[in-house]
Amino acid sequence: MRIITLPQKTITALSRNENKLLKEVEQRGQVKLSIAERDVSIEGEGGQEWVVEQVLKALGCGFLAKQAYKLFSDQYFMDVIDLQAAFRGNHKKMIRYKARVIGAQGTAKKKLQELSGAFLAVTADSIAILGEFDDLKSAKEAVLRLLEGAEHNGVYTYLEKENQRKKRFM
Repeated sequence: MRIITLPQKTITALSRNENKLLKEVEQRGQVKLSIAERDVSIEGEGGQEWVVEQVLKALGCGFLAKQAYKLFSDQYFMDVIDLQAAFRGNHKKMIRYKARVIGAQGTAKKKLQELSGAFLAVTADSIAILGEFDDLKSAKEAVLRLLEGAEHNGVYTYLEKENQRKKRFM
């Protein structure tokens, strides 16, 4: 059995619409989920509990259900960059650098997703990346470069070169 604490917004989403989302996660993961306040208990066999935990964390980070469900596949992974730790709780810096990742009207985030092939979700104190291994690796490097102050065009060029490199090895 595993227990995970999720944001209230995610608990609400799991609980509404006659528990449709909850039932779908249970069915896909072949587990039993129980909600008590903000905690979700996961009961199932072996590795499935861990996979369902990752799916629930992805939902908690703000990914759409169809994106989070990709984690049921062995080809998809999720990584979370903790901005609290990266900026030692400096909220002004966190806001400024999150804005760099998001861009005006979300343009930078869309471009990062388009060029890397991974999905991004930006929360109050983290940036989550979900994708296949190589896509995730490229997207994480791009986000870290932006957080280090690199210019957007340089980051986009890096991702374009990574895409060309991937195509050569396919």
